Amino acid sequence: MTLNRNEQKALGALLQTTTVKAAARAAGLSERTVYRYLADPDFRAELRKRQDQVIGALIASLAGASGGSVSTLCAIQKDVNNAPSVRRSAAATILTHTRHFLQHADVLTRLDEIERLLDNLMMEPTMGGDDEQRGPETDGGEGRGGEPGRAEDIGPTDEQ
Repeated sequence: MTLNRNEQKALGALLQTTTVKAAARAAGLSERTVYRYLADPDFRAELRKRQDQVIGALIASLAGASGGSVSTLCAIQKDVNNAPSVRRSAAATILTHTRHFLQHADVLTRLDEIERLLDNLMMEPTMGGDDEQRGPETDGGEGRGGEPGRAEDIGPTDEQ
């Protein structure tokens, strides 16, 4: 998307401030103008793209610093000259963050599997066209599984 000068100013200000009002002030624009830009799907897409870039850079920076943080916590935990409460606190911090990391990794693995399964389902061709949409009352008395009289194909009745 090609942004005009005011849109560029608004975009930059939105990335650096926390409210539309503050962004409008920083960009030298009215709030109404900034809200009008935000109503444009292309502008919002460009803002989201740039926000994702900023977040990606922050994550990379945090990931780079995390090795040193873990080393510091391990050194505090192992140093017998530290008070037991300090060592215990370092150990608890390590364990807590390790647990959170493992839970997060597990959720991501599960999400990847769900997305893979959904992709596979979306790729499966439907067989029989509209015939598959018929219920048991229109398919000659047979349920979807081809077996007459299966309760799960008929649904609940007053007798059940």
